[in-house]
Amino acid sequence: MTDWTQHHPTTQLTAPDGRTVAIDVEMVPLVTELWRLGFATKVACQDAGEATREGGTRTPQAERQRVAARLMGRAWLVIRAEEAKHLLDVWAELAEPEVFLLRPTKNDSEPADWVSLTFPRELIAATTQELRSIASLRLD
Repeated sequence: MTDWTQHHPTTQLTAPDGRTVAIDVEMVPLVTELWRLGFATKVACQDAGEATREGGTRTPQAERQRVAARLMGRAWLVIRAEEAKHLLDVWAELAEPEVFLLRPTKNDSEPADWVSLTFPRELIAATTQELRSIASLRLD
C-alpha cells in the first residue's frame, strides 16, 4: 500500500481502485473487510514497530530505535480522517479507547485527509470479526 520497503510477508490484493497492492498477511482479512465496507486505506502493517526497526517506513535512521520501541507489537493503518471515528465506534467494545491511538500522518502528500491508527497486533482478528458482523456502515 506504500512504496516503502516490505518487511513482513505479504499477499497481493486488488484494491478497490483496481491497483494491485502488497498487504501484510496478518492484515489481509482486516483490509478486505475495510474495503468491503467502503473504507479507504493507505497503509496496513501487522507490526509497525518491527517494520520501523527494519527500515520499512519513512522514519529517519536516527529515530528508528525510539519509534520502533513505541510501536512494537502494534498493527498500523492509515485511513481517511473522516472515517476514523466510524472505526473507533465499531471497535469500542474491544478495548479501552486509549488502546486505539490516532495520530496525524507525517510525510504524506495529503496530511489533513489521512490519520495514522495503531492498535495492539493481537486485536487484528477481533477488529476483523467486528467488521464482519456489519452488513454495511454509513461513512458520511
